[in-house]
Amino acid sequence: MDSQRAAALWQQLWQGLRGAEHAPTIDFLQTDSFPSAFAVSELAATSIGLASQALSDLLGRPAPVSVNVRLASRWFQHSLTPLNRPPAAQWDALAGDYPCEDGWIRLHTNAPHHRAAMARVLGEHANRSSLAAVVARWQGHALEQAVVDAGGCAAWMHSAQQWQQHAQGLARAVAQPARF
Repeated sequence: MDSQRAAALWQQLWQGLRGAEHAPTIDFLQTDSFPSAFAVSELAATSIGLASQALSDLLGRPAPVSVNVRLASRWFQHSLTPLNRPPAAQWDALAGDYPCEDGWIRLHTNAPHHRAAMARVLGEHANRSSLAAVVARWQGHALEQAVVDAGGCAAWMHSAQQWQQHAQGLARAVAQPARF
């Protein structure tokens, strides 16, 4: 875990949520984290820390907050399992990442209307390999736009360098990050 990134995130979220200049101290314990280009473990630990601090304030019992980063990351990885039925599948059978002519694209088909939109563009497919064969013949940007235009959800994947040159990456370079 990047301790500086976590501390900055803690300070930013505290200020955004509480309007306070200085956030209370938080101790991050067992700082094992998930490998990611994004601050996944830092966000998990900080979110749990914020909830813990809010509970402490709500109960009127100020207490130091410490968060086990490894456990926080695990909680972000899982959800609760229903007792009276099997859990629903997390992902639609066709959702996921596929190679296309010029890189990779992520197709989101979990919502029925998103899967229907994908099918309007790429046809109905019984399995991932059948769908992958069709996706492989598309340019990523063109497929992303076609699926979105059909009412679906798709994202052509970019390297960090490509993202910096993309319109959203350029806008982000000059814009302030969202504050909560």
